[in-house]
Amino acid sequence: MPDFAYNRLVRGELMAGMFVVNDRMPIRQAIDDLILLVDCSEQAEWQDVVLGTSKNSQSDLSMRS
Repeated sequence: MPDFAYNRLVRGELMAGMFVVNDRMPIRQAIDDLILLVDCSEQAEWQDVVLGTSKNSQSDLSMRS
C-alpha cells in the first residue's frame, strides 16, 4: 500500500494521508501512536502525506507532494 501511495504522490495525484504502521510494533504502541497523531494534529495536515512509524515509534517514512 505505501508504494501505491508514493506513486500517486509522484504523479501529482491528491490523496488522503496515510499512516503506515510497522507490523512488528506491539499493537498497544501502534494504537497509542495513532491516537497521539490524531489528537495532536489536524486532518488537513496529513493531506498528501505518507508517514511510517518504526518499532521505536520514530518516523522513518515521510513524503509530501
